[in-house]
Amino acid sequence: MKAGPKEHHCLGPSNWPAWAECPCYESTGDVDAFDEREDHDETETDWAVRGTMQHSACACLLREEETGHGHLMALTVTEKEEVLWAVQRVFDLAREHGFRPGDLRIEQRVSLFEDDLQVRYFGTCDVRFGNVYIELKFGQPRNYFAQLAGYALPDLDEGSIAWAIAYVLYARRRRQLRWHIDRETARRIGYGILRKRENPYRKPQPCSYCGFCALKLACPAINAVVEHVGQQLPAWPALPTADTSASTSDPVLMGKMRFLAKAFLEKWCKAVDFASRNMAEGGEVPVGFEKRPRKGAKLVTRARAALDALQAAGVPATALEPVLKCSFGSLVDVYREAMGVTKAQAEAAVLGHLARAGAVEHKPETFLLRQLDDAAERLLLASAKQAELFFGPNHTH
Repeated sequence: MKAGPKEHHCLGPSNWPAWAECPCYESTGDVDAFDEREDHDETETDWAVRGTMQHSACACLLREEETGHGHLMALTVTEKEEVLWAVQRVFDLAREHGFRPGDLRIEQRVSLFEDDLQVRYFGTCDVRFGNVYIELKFGQPRNYFAQLAGYALPDLDEGSIAWAIAYVLYARRRRQLRWHIDRETARRIGYGILRKRENPYRKPQPCSYCGFCALKLACPAINAVVEHVGQQLPAWPALPTADTSASTSDPVLMGKMRFLAKAFLEKWCKAVDFASRNMAEGGEVPVGFEKRPRKGAKLVTRARAALDALQAAGVPATALEPVLKCSFGSLVDVYREAMGVTKAQAEAAVLGHLARAGAVEHKPETFLLRQLDDAAERLLLASAKQAELFFGPNHTH
């Protein structure tokens, strides 16, 4: 089994699914790992880290390395199940195609060369054997045909294989997709995407990857929509759509963008979510979505009884302590009600008791951006002052 380098080429196939939708997309990380489950509050970055850990575990297990079991220890039960399913499915596919585990090439680098032998691009395919290419995905299902075509293109282009078999394994859904890719299809897809990406006059367009794009704050395709919302407000100074890249350094522009986002767009998104859920609960599922059953959350109502029960079953108390959590606010409420003191007195007392027991941790102080009551008026005034400085005192917006 062979492993390739970890670096990414600027034109590598991992970005091709996004470029197929918008040639201006710039990646901010691992989109594949992003998770939309509502019972978690992790960020996109957190999920990217989790996805990377799952990929590392898969790679080690597919190489049949002992370290693979160590990687599994850092994963949740659900993540382990996804990894083990993916690994077993790869071995099954290899056997179905007449290959042995030792024939697998894990995280193999594939490169496309120009006529002058300069590298046009390279990428890293998760699993390769013969003319079979496999990608392992642990996030939400997307269309990864272009990415797999990019991995197969170098071999198809040089004629070392006549056609390729490509699989994408969606570990969370326990699903797989299979494609047969011929040379003409791979060339049409691959070189077409490369031409779009390398076109100096390429233009952005809204797509399913907008939320992951590093340019989303400065993208005219997105900001044109926001601009239209702002134009409906009487006397509202429009966003300079063509120059929203200045938002990171201009507090007035950033204030206008945040005001529109919080006052209109965010509320609209929440309203759409609420209405669509009500529709689905009533039996009419919105087109393009599916109603998937979710198990109800299990709540531990008596922490002490739960601790005693598992200890009696043989689980050490030291193993249970890290998973037992309660909020500081709930302890304060219980103390205040039990002792008949004010909230301030309860907070001080509880903090003292927890500190002496070594049971409290102080997180770094953060802040909130709270919108002022006269935010719109302040932004209008600041915009007028900016216009006066730039155009002169007689300018009218």
